[in-house]
Amino acid sequence: MVVTSEIREVLRDFISLAEDAAKRPTHVNEILSRHDDFIGYCDASAFGAGGVWLGGECELEPLAWRVVFPPDITDKVVSYDNPNGTLTNSDLELAAILLHEMVLERAVNVRHRRAVIFSDNKPSVAWVRKMNPRSKRPIAHYLLRGLAMRQRETQETLPEVLSVKGTL
Repeated sequence: MVVTSEIREVLRDFISLAEDAAKRPTHVNEILSRHDDFIGYCDASAFGAGGVWLGGECELEPLAWRVVFPPDITDKVVSYDNPNGTLTNSDLELAAILLHEMVLERAVNVRHRRAVIFSDNKPSVAWVRKMNPRSKRPIAHYLLRGLAMRQRETQETLPEVLSVKGTL
């Protein structure tokens, strides 16, 4: 097996997480919760991403966010006009889930709290639920590692990501 720079990055991240786990045991509330503390919905397209957070069992003033993707991202999205693009809509939806989590952690203390996130993109929902993208493109792997590292840092309970049917 050839050790590429991508494999080195994965190994560095894994070592970092393992060292952190050795220093600080994982609390059971970081793994399992029966409470839906915060409830949100996020979505993405080639133009940008956005979402809404609402309080569940924890109080939270309704919070909406939106980001416009810069041209260097939109120019890489696979489409009929750009079949050789390097980013799929599912990649963007996964990025929206990570951004959605980051917005929540900036608004409230998420330690030992659980977020429920609804998304209309089945692949990204499955990737987060399994923490394993079925994508050959490396961006999905990077985004999932970012989500895992954020969860470890904030000590948030693993988010419940659920699929909801979108409309056209």
